[in-house]
Parts: sequence; structure tokens; C-alpha cells
Amino acid sequence: MVNNIPSLDSWIEIEQDGEPSCPLPSAIDSLKIERFSFDMTNNWSSPRFAFVYGCSADEIQAIIFNKNSRFLNYEGLCKRLWLLIAVEGIAPSSWCELPAETRSHDYVSVFERVFLLERTPSRGIELPVTQMD
Repeated sequence: MVNNIPSLDSWIEIEQDGEPSCPLPSAIDSLKIERFSFDMTNNWSSPRFAFVYGCSADEIQAIIFNKNSRFLNYEGLCKRLWLLIAVEGIAPSSWCELPAETRSHDYVSVFERVFLLERTPSRGIELPVTQMD
């Protein structure tokens, strides 16, 4: 970590990239070090700190059921109707992580296919769906 100390009156930000060479533990997303010549005190802070929330299959199913009611608004307008659930927001509390059992759960939907777009890391996941009539 000594190599990451910035020169006076500058700063450095280290991002967690998941690579073995990353100097940060996997539990830390990023670290910003500011070094000022006019301020010799230490100041530690964690702005917008939060734990990543693990979303359950029941919570995802509730979102799908809520969106199922909108299906009739789109029926007949498109050949196929897919649902995209976006996990978005700028605060860490709006992020979620899908455990393996949530990813593999068989969801019920009127939509032909259901996808979840995760913000961090940015990726789309197709969820298993049994289509209801």
C-alpha cells in the first residue's frame, strides 16, 4: 500500500477490480487518499456507506407480479413481451446481490422472458420463468 501514497497536494483513488493484484480486500469497493500539505490531520470517512443487500426470490417474485398487471397495456403491441427489472440508484442501499438460490428460482410471469439488470457489476441476468396464461 506504500506505493499508493500520493505526493503532496494530490490524491489517488484505488478501485476494486477483483484481480489478485488489487491491493484492496474484496469487501472494499474503492479507497480515495487525499494528501494535503496544509492539513496534517488524519480524517477517515465512509460517505454513502451501506451493506450490499441480498435480494430473496420472494422479493423478485413480488416485483414480477406487480409488473404482470401492466402486461395488458402492452399486449398486441409487440410480438413478444419481455420484462427487464433494473436494479438502479446511486446510493449503495439501492443495490442488491442475487444469491444463487434467487438466481435459480423458477419465477411465474405473464412475460415470456424476465431479465434483471444489476448495476454493480453491470450485467444482465435472465431469470428462469414459467409463463402463466
